[in-house]
Amino acid sequence: MSVDERAQTTSLFDELATLFRHFVVYGIGNWLKPLLSFIMLPILTRYLTTTQYGTSALIVNTGEIVGYVIGSRLDAAVARLYFNRGTTEEGRRLVSTSILFITVFGLVACVLCAIAAPAFVAVVFGPDAERLRADTGFTPQQLASFFRVMFATLFFQLLSQVPLAFVKILKRSLYFAGTSVITLLVGVALNVFFVVFLEWGLWGVLLSALLVEAFRAASGLYFAIPKLKLEFDRRDLVDCVRYGAALVPGSIAVFALTVADRYFIKAFFGTEPVGVYQFAYKFGLLVSYAVTQPFMEIWRVRLFEIHQRGRAEKTFRKVFTYFSFVLVFAALLLSATIFDLVKVIAGRPDYWDAAPLVPVLALGYVFAGWRYYLELGFFLTLRPQWSSYVTIVAAVLNQGLNFVLIRNYGLVGAAWATTFSFLFQAVFAGAASLRFYPVRYEFVRVAKLLAVAGALFWLALQVQVESAAIGFMVRFLIASTYPIALLLVGFYHREEIQKMRDILNSFARKAE
Repeated sequence: MSVDERAQTTSLFDELATLFRHFVVYGIGNWLKPLLSFIMLPILTRYLTTTQYGTSALIVNTGEIVGYVIGSRLDAAVARLYFNRGTTEEGRRLVSTSILFITVFGLVACVLCAIAAPAFVAVVFGPDAERLRADTGFTPQQLASFFRVMFATLFFQLLSQVPLAFVKILKRSLYFAGTSVITLLVGVALNVFFVVFLEWGLWGVLLSALLVEAFRAASGLYFAIPKLKLEFDRRDLVDCVRYGAALVPGSIAVFALTVADRYFIKAFFGTEPVGVYQFAYKFGLLVSYAVTQPFMEIWRVRLFEIHQRGRAEKTFRKVFTYFSFVLVFAALLLSATIFDLVKVIAGRPDYWDAAPLVPVLALGYVFAGWRYYLELGFFLTLRPQWSSYVTIVAAVLNQGLNFVLIRNYGLVGAAWATTFSFLFQAVFAGAASLRFYPVRYEFVRVAKLLAVAGALFWLALQVQVESAAIGFMVRFLIASTYPIALLLVGFYHREEIQKMRDILNSFARKAE
């Protein structure tokens, strides 16, 4: 290896180390949000029936689609356009403009939605009051009140997006993680108080979410406001709305792709199965929460810096391989142990039917992670609209798959419809992005990752023990051999093995 090649390799591993450090810190912040849901799952599945849980999912998911439209993806626009501003002052004026706009516009829009709550009830659950009560256990008036609480929660979610994007722009990952820890503790306390002690059921869940999002918004504004002059610039707003608006159709398509299956399940089988599917989906999302989201938090910023330095192709290629390694490993650990986890976590046996769905959804979120990475060419060449095109086409495909597979195969069909759609997205995004920004990705190595993971998953399923705790430990240990199994099939390159040896030797010297 020449001196120049050694320098490039060292630079690459330094970049990977930087990404990993921010990945871990942002990961802590991102993991804590779904961790709140998982801490509460044993409680919620005891205090909420599958029907109530499904009702909650339909209300919250409806709020998501409204949030995409109202929010206009200002957080993504600010994160991208901030670096196009010539000075720090201009960048901070952009942030200030966005915060002021979403505060006023978001408040007005959410109030109007709250007034229209009965219409949302009729659209989501149907206009027949008797059938509605038989299906959900709630009256139309109660459901309308639930929607109003959800829209209040949505306002605070919108209010927090730009300030938290500003935190990430300034790379204050410790502040992001620290406030996330506090938010987690507040959320746990509120859920326990409302759901366990007051026994408010679904009311308690929604009110807890409202107060948690209010706290999150306050923590973001507490960070951002002292660093900004509260100024408004119409040109900044136009730029942000124009950039964000290009992403809104894609965001709506994301909703159709990831959430519309609940509405198909509701239409074909009622609200109760929605609760089981939602429970399974929370586990499938762990792959995204644990790996994709924290990685993309820092990667969407770092990739522009790497690109500007030049000679970025090798870095982009290697990072994709290592990202895929972590992504597939996480999906394997989850899939191998899920049948035991569900029995331990679920408060009612009615939720146990969720377990077979999780490996399918976990695989889908591996494909989803690939899609988000492979579309980097769209953003490096300032073609963000292509991200929307990919998602829109996949969403249209997904609706057809939902209709056919859910109608004929129920919840399993819903899981496979999602996974096939994510795979299509990854292939479409990769093919289109490579036209604008060619990268020679190591797809053969990535195929080895999937093949070895599949073999270990099959091996874990062969374990038959009565105890869920023992079964979990055995299957977890089998899945944990993944890095070693990859060594046996020749996955690692020589310089990677040498780097791992150097790291182990460094730890050994420090331990002496």
